[in-house]
Amino acid sequence: MNERIIGGESFSQAVAAHPKSFPTLYVNMIYAGEASGALVDVLHRLVEHYERMDSMKSKIKGAMTYPICVMFVGVGAIIVALCFIVPRFKMVFDSCGGELPATTQLLVSMSDNMLEYGWIYAIVTFLLIVWFKKWKKSENGRQKIDSWKLKMPLIKGIVATGQYSSLAFTLQTLLANGVKVLEALRISEQVCDNAVISKALSVARQRVTDGTSISAPLAASNAFPKLMTDMLTIGEKAGSINKSLGHIGQRYQKEMDRNISKLTNALGPIMIGVISIVVGFIAVAIISAVFQLSSAMASGR
Repeated sequence: MNERIIGGESFSQAVAAHPKSFPTLYVNMIYAGEASGALVDVLHRLVEHYERMDSMKSKIKGAMTYPICVMFVGVGAIIVALCFIVPRFKMVFDSCGGELPATTQLLVSMSDNMLEYGWIYAIVTFLLIVWFKKWKKSENGRQKIDSWKLKMPLIKGIVATGQYSSLAFTLQTLLANGVKVLEALRISEQVCDNAVISKALSVARQRVTDGTSISAPLAASNAFPKLMTDMLTIGEKAGSINKSLGHIGQRYQKEMDRNISKLTNALGPIMIGVISIVVGFIAVAIISAVFQLSSAMASGR
């Protein structure tokens, strides 16, 4: 970049030459700042924007970390029990003879199945993971997954509000720095990481007729909540769309925070409850067999 600027290129041109390091939003903001003579202010706004986006992404990742960890620990504990603990008890049960309770027989069958076909399950799981990673990168896969994210209970509240907040802040940052509406929509479409909303932005951009209004095209796409488009309409009519976008961003960011809190409060007990039921079943199956065999041995004496 230093060599390009020394060679006569502008700062925006030098930045645009490194698309892997500087996204489209960054390049266009720098260009707008140079054109308006307010590059320093633009850089400050970019810092605020990316810090805000990073904070939102960190909150979403943090909300998912605990449930995922609990799930992996629970699944690991169940696999260890079926592959190592239950087989040892089975040897004891076989040596004592007698008929086992139905729950114990089911548990032993599950353990035998895991020991005999476990390697097949592992290979199939690995192949499914590889296929899924490849599929989700395809256009159809990305559309499907992003659509599920916007519909799944608990998850949709976080993903949707996060996307609405991110879009509002992005548009506000662009429009406040003199970027035209059509260009702002194009950039927002490119930086959006949800394929469904990105497609809706593409359709809305094609419907913009006068080059200024964005509320009507966004409302027509049916991908955005009525409250959001109504607030945009009011902002356009009042001539303060930047303030409206800021309020929209803050409103949905607060809602996202509440949804994250709901998710963490709900998923934790749900995951622990499910794992407790499975572990409890294993414990009851083993203990009931021990008591039954003990009773049989005592009566045999």
